[in-house]
Order: sequence, then structure tokens, then C-alpha cells
Amino acid sequence: MKKALTIFCLLLIVGLLAWKWTETGRKNKKREELLLQSSDAVDFDRVITVWGDDWLGYLIFKSRAMQEYLKEKNLGIRYENVFDFKERVAGLDSGKCDIATITIDSYLTNGQEAGYPGAIVFLIDESFGGDAIVGGAKVSTLDDLDKKGIRGSLVGSSPSEFLLKSSISHFKLENAKSKVASFRAENSAEAFSRFKQGEADFAVLWQPFVSQAVDQIPGAKVVLDTTQARGVILDVAVASRKTLVKEPEVIKELTKGYFRALHYYLNRPAEFEALAAAYSGESSDVAAGMLAGIRFITLKENAEEWFGLQSGVLSKLVEGIERIHKICRDVGDLSSLPSGGSFYGFVNSDPIKAIASAKEVEPVHRYAAKGYVSGYFPPLSLEQWNGVKGRITGTFIDEPVIFGSGQAALSEEFRDKLRAASSKLPHYPNHRIVIQANVSPGTDPEVDFALSAERALSIKGYLVGVCSVNENRILAEGLGSTNLPQQYPGEGSRAWKRRCRLAKVFLVHDVKANSSGVSP
Repeated sequence: MKKALTIFCLLLIVGLLAWKWTETGRKNKKREELLLQSSDAVDFDRVITVWGDDWLGYLIFKSRAMQEYLKEKNLGIRYENVFDFKERVAGLDSGKCDIATITIDSYLTNGQEAGYPGAIVFLIDESFGGDAIVGGAKVSTLDDLDKKGIRGSLVGSSPSEFLLKSSISHFKLENAKSKVASFRAENSAEAFSRFKQGEADFAVLWQPFVSQAVDQIPGAKVVLDTTQARGVILDVAVASRKTLVKEPEVIKELTKGYFRALHYYLNRPAEFEALAAAYSGESSDVAAGMLAGIRFITLKENAEEWFGLQSGVLSKLVEGIERIHKICRDVGDLSSLPSGGSFYGFVNSDPIKAIASAKEVEPVHRYAAKGYVSGYFPPLSLEQWNGVKGRITGTFIDEPVIFGSGQAALSEEFRDKLRAASSKLPHYPNHRIVIQANVSPGTDPEVDFALSAERALSIKGYLVGVCSVNENRILAEGLGSTNLPQQYPGEGSRAWKRRCRLAKVFLVHDVKANSSGVSP
């Protein structure tokens, strides 16, 4: 009897310990049940099907709050992970899904074959530090990515790949362009591991791997992240054109339900972090860090800033699509402009128009205004410029410029290149521009410096006067006939001097610029 009692007590203790041991898991399970959707589709008049993936920026679609708001209209929502982009787009065409969550670049490249069966009805988020190019010992600037022998690591067909491709397009990294396929890894853990093991000289990662790389890998540093490269990785909700035509109210109510839920969580940061932890399966601290790398786009921003409902034009959204399309063409992912040459067909503003003033959507009052760009660049002293100009991100132009002998007038060919360079500036709102001009050696070094300074100012004048770049944003330097390119063996004096008439236009990161709202 005594032995049986002892065994019973031991079993009871083991049971209690097991119960305590699994308490955290049970609490997490309970939290997930409270925060994430688990509705019975049978109860609803209509179930809206959303296809996406497990990107944290899409968590609102799986939130209990959005489900409850839609339930008021007797609508259900089913969010399904469909990782293949082409399949996601095909779902819009076949009617298997009503909404696809996807980045703009992925929709442009994967939707062409299907004739773009959906239209963008609202912006979800913008990567804001969540994705980054992280360099090792051999990579300090984007220019280093183009050096021979440089190895990279990234997840193929992902936002990481597109961040690299945007840099390839903007900074003309032709060597890197030819090697993108060799950089691809199967998943983020492999991309990180290859970089950590020294099998890659740089990696394009997303959080939390960006922070882990900087913390764990000696010499690793962020070369460019999406707080610096803006308007590149944009997630959007693409609605099936069939649903938009046949059931416009369904898309309108989904849009309203989405922003009601988003604004609810933006106003309640602790609940938002708990939702992110439940969605990602990470700890609250890690989830909070991941949320910090995403800039969710509110209803007000969608309506006024991106869809231009007050101004009556869709300039920012349509121009953003056009710029991303240009990147895709530059790197060979797309070969031609859309049918008719217009980008307005990618957008449908009706749902946003219908709910822009909806009283059910609470105003956002606690959301930090991170990522706003004011377009304001205060003037810098020479000392301040000296502190900034060493933080080079990459080079837009580095080539001989054809000037007449002793002249500073710009050729039409070079003006075209300056206009092309200025069109990329909206992606880099926290960067300033440094212009350095050289001349071929003359008989008087002082005259050389004066002429090179005049040529640098001529380039600055064109950027300010024609391209509307803020003059405070630009430093123009004449380097005279110093730091000239080496003369090749057998190269004639005239050919060498022609190469010495060099202009370099590069971007430098000013961490204090635009700390407050995109303007060139």
C-alpha cells in the first residue's frame, strides 16, 4: 500500500511538472486562437479568399480583428499560403482567389503572361529596414559588388533579390547582373549561413537575419537597407478583375475591414506586437524588431499620398509602378512596356474612394511617423560636407565627359545621363549628391582646378535647373588634374587626355537628412 502511494505521488509530481513545462506552449496556443482567424466558413454569405505567404507584413489578413469586422457584413475571410507567384496570379484569373498579396515587382514579372488579371486596390506596406545588403570585408559600397570575384548570397525570387536588382539598375553594376543566378539560395537560413561561413562576400537578407549578421559576423555592416532605398519593395493588395466587376461591394468591404483592423492595431502597439508574435511564431522581442522593419501604409496615406484622391491624379503610385517596371526591364526580367504604354491599368482606386471617409475606420493617432520624407535638405558647411561625403553608397556616373577644349558646356549625351540619374533619386531620399570633375593636365595647375570646378558647377546647375534637384543637396568639387586615370600601354596622349575629362556623380548617405516625410 505504501509503495503504491509512493508511486502515485511520484506520478502526480511528474504530471504537475509536465503541466508546468507545457504551460508556455498552451498559453501561446491560446493566444494564437484569440488573435488569429479560425472561423467557420459555413456561417457566411460569402467567404473572401486571399492568397499570399507568411511575410509578416500580411498579418492583418489573418487577424481576429479583421475577421470580426467582416463578420458584421456576414463575410468570412480565408487566407492561404501560396508561395509560387505565378500560381498566385493564376488564382486571380481563374477565380480561385479574390485578392493576392504580392510585391509590385513580383506582380509585374509574374502577371504579364496571364495578362495582369488583377488591379492594385491598396498598398499594404513598404519595407523600411526589413531588407538589407550586408557586406563583409570586401564590400563597403555598392560599387564593390561589381568587382570581379565578388560572391553573394540571397534568396532567389524574393524581395532580397529585387533589392539587389534595383541597385544593379540604378548603379549600373553589370558584373553583378551577370552573376545574380549564382547568388541564389533556397531559403533565408541558407543565405545567412553561406555569408557567415565565408562562402559569400555579401548577402541580401531580411530581418532578423540582418541584425544577426551584423552582430555575429566580424566586419559585417549594412551597405544599403530599405530605410535608404525607398519605394523599391512595396507590398500591395491585388484584386481579381472578375471580382471587381461582379462583386465590387465585396472588395470594398474587404478593404474597409482591412483598414479598420490595421488602424486598430497601429493605435495599440502592445496588441500589435502580440499579434506579430502569434503570426510569426517568434518571441515578442524578435517580433517587435521585425515589425520595426515594416512601414504599414494607412488609409489616409493610401487615399491622399499614393492614390492622389485630393489632387485627382495617381502620380505617386503610378510613377512608382513605372519606376519598378524600369528596373525590371533593366535587369532583363521584362522586355517591353505594358500594352498601350500606360501604367494606369494596373490600378483601381474605386475601393479606396468608397471608404476614404468611412467613420468606422478609426484615425491613426499613435503610429510613429517613421519613413516620411520632407524633401528638405538644409545647407551644409564645408566641414559638414567633409563628414558626409565619405559615406558613399554608390556611383551613378563615372566616365569621361566630352567638353570642348577649355569649355564647361555639357553635351546632350551627358545631359541625358544626368536626367536618367535624377529620375532614380526618389528611391534615395536620405542621400546627397557629390559631383567631382577632372580635367586633362594643362600647363597651370591653378587653371586646371578652376576649369574643373566650373565643369562640376555646370553639372550641378543642370541638376538644379532642369532636373529640379535641391541645390543644398549637391556638392560640386573640382579636382583639377589630380587623381587621373592611368595611361594604358600604347595609348596615345590625345586618347588618354580625353579620358581625363572625367565626371563622377555619386550618392552619399546623410543620416540626418529628411528625418521627418519623396522629393528629388
